[in-house]
Amino acid sequence: MEKFEKERRFVERRACGVSYSKIASEIGVSKGTLIGWSKKMAAEINNLRAVELERLREEFLICKEHRIRMLGTQLGQVMEEILNRDLSGVSTHRLFEIQARLGRELAVECDDEMVFVRERQAGGVEAMKELLKKTETWKG
Repeated sequence: MEKFEKERRFVERRACGVSYSKIASEIGVSKGTLIGWSKKMAAEINNLRAVELERLREEFLICKEHRIRMLGTQLGQVMEEILNRDLSGVSTHRLFEIQARLGRELAVECDDEMVFVRERQAGGVEAMKELLKKTETWKG
């Protein structure tokens, strides 16, 4: 296995949370070398980890878009039912509680966004200004 292939495999395995010891034995590289690679390739590992976590979230949970649609549909049904009810009944109070809970759950679902990281590329005066900033983030 050539160095480029070993590095690629290292990034993939680290992004999946595999230990240095296990990766070292799989690709035939010392743990010290892997630790050095992890510093050099931290942004790549973190970005791949973010993508992998999103894939797992979709695989093992209902995908986020579906959960938002489902909660929105349920909230709409509860609100429609409240509008058709006589507000003096006890069950209407319960519907208001359900409406509030669904609204909070929907807000939580809509607030979670993926963040990506990359090393900054700047030259000249910009490089001097950004000297202490090694990475930048953006929402995906």
